[in-house]
Amino acid sequence: MIEATAVYSQPLNPFEILIVLLCSLIVLRLVAFDRERAKTRFKPQYSFLAWLLIVVHGAVAIRVISRDICLTATPWYAFLIPLFFLSCYVIYREHGNVAAMVRSFIHPRGE
Repeated sequence: MIEATAVYSQPLNPFEILIVLLCSLIVLRLVAFDRERAKTRFKPQYSFLAWLLIVVHGAVAIRVISRDICLTATPWYAFLIPLFFLSCYVIYREHGNVAAMVRSFIHPRGE
């Protein structure tokens, strides 16, 4: 059995650092969204979706840092890193506006 102190003494590997960085960037952008500047109406479903994204990405970052989960021990990190890159790109492209992010998936800009 591995002792808990042995797990915590190991440094984060580059993939875990990248996951924590991407999740932190997503959370910071969503928290810093300025609805007044975006000139959008309040819609509770988009606020709930933004809250859910903040909670999920924040929880992933905290759990990776605290070593509650080890994503690199499974093939999940190969799926999560591109997913977090994509979501980080879309959230920053839309300036943290979750409603615009959802609309961009429903009606892509190329149409």
